[in-house]
Amino acid sequence: MLLATGNPYLHAPADPALEALRELGMPMGILSNFGTGLEELLRDRGLRGYFDFLVVSALVGVAKPDPAIFDPAVAAAGQPRSRLLYVGDHFGDDVGGARAAGLDVVLIDRADRHGDKPCPRIHSLLDLLRYIRPPAADRRAVILDMDGVVLDSMPAHLRSWQRTLAPLGIRLTAADLYPLEGMPTEPTAQLLTERFLGQVCSDDEAHRLAETKRAFFVEEFKPAFVPGIVPLLHDLRGRGHRLALATGSAAVVLDQVLAPLGVLELFEVVVTGNQVSRGKPNPESYQLAAARLGLVPGECLVVENAPLGIQAAKAAGMGCVAMETSLPAEQLAEANQVFPDVKALRGWILT
Repeated sequence: MLLATGNPYLHAPADPALEALRELGMPMGILSNFGTGLEELLRDRGLRGYFDFLVVSALVGVAKPDPAIFDPAVAAAGQPRSRLLYVGDHFGDDVGGARAAGLDVVLIDRADRHGDKPCPRIHSLLDLLRYIRPPAADRRAVILDMDGVVLDSMPAHLRSWQRTLAPLGIRLTAADLYPLEGMPTEPTAQLLTERFLGQVCSDDEAHRLAETKRAFFVEEFKPAFVPGIVPLLHDLRGRGHRLALATGSAAVVLDQVLAPLGVLELFEVVVTGNQVSRGKPNPESYQLAAARLGLVPGECLVVENAPLGIQAAKAAGMGCVAMETSLPAEQLAEANQVFPDVKALRGWILT
C-alpha cells in the first residue's frame, strides 16, 4: 500500500510512474494540505483514476504536520500503518507528520537539497519504483564498521593513543595506527608497545593501557559523524536493508559515545569487541553479526575503512566496500569497491 501526498503528482513525469505503480498492483491514495478543488484538478489532469482515496486538509479540518490528518487516510486505506508508505516533498510537514503518525515515509528531494536530512530520499516518482523493490540478494543486510565509517573518530583515537603511549616514550603517528583500525583495544596496546619497545606486553599491562586509552578517548572525541552517513543509514533502512554494526570497540565505548547521538536504534544487531574472542582481521565479528541477523554471509555487504576489517569481511564470505575516510585507496585495494566518500558510496549502493 502506497500513501502519498498530493504535491508530487503535479510534477512531471507523474503519469509513467503512476502507471508503473498501478501495474505492480500498488493501491494508492493522496493526503494533502490542499483546497477543496484538488479532486477537480486531478480529474482535469487525467490523474484522479490512479488513486483509491483522497484526504484533503480543507475537507477534514486538520493539516500536516498534525498527525491527526493521517488517521482518516489510514482508515481509507484499510491497512495497518506498518503496511503504508507515505511519500512527500516537505521534510517538516511530510516526514515529521508521517513519523508522528507512525508511518514509514520517504522524501522526494528533486534538487538534492536535503542530503543532510535523517530520512530516506528519492529524486522522483520514477525513483520510487526502485525504492520499493526488495534489496538485492547479496546486500539484504549492510554491516558497518563504526570508527571511520559511522563516526568521524579516527583523529580522536590517534590523540588518545598518543596520550596513552607518550609516557612510555612512544611517539605514535596516523601511519602507525590507522592500518590497525578494527582491532580490539587490548591487542592494539600489545602490538604497539611490543613494536616500539621491543619487549613483551603482559595482559595486565595491555588492559591498563586500554583502560587509559578509553578514558582519554571519551575526553578527546567530540560527537561527529562521517559526513552523510546518517542520511544513508535512513536510506538503507527505508529501502528494506537490515543494518548491523560490527566494531572492535568495547560496549562501554558505544554506551558513552555512540548511544547519546541517537543512531543505535537504526541497527538491528550490534557486535562489539568484547563480544568476540578474536578481533579483526579474524572474521568472527562479521560472522556473529550475520548469525544474529539470521542470514548467510553471502546476503551481507560490509562497509569498511581499514585493511583488517576488509580482510575480516572477505574471510567471512561477504562482499566488502570501503571508503577513503582515513586511508588512501591503495591501502584498501582488497575491497570489492573503494569510494572517496559517503556520497559516492550512496550512489553505488542504492543503484
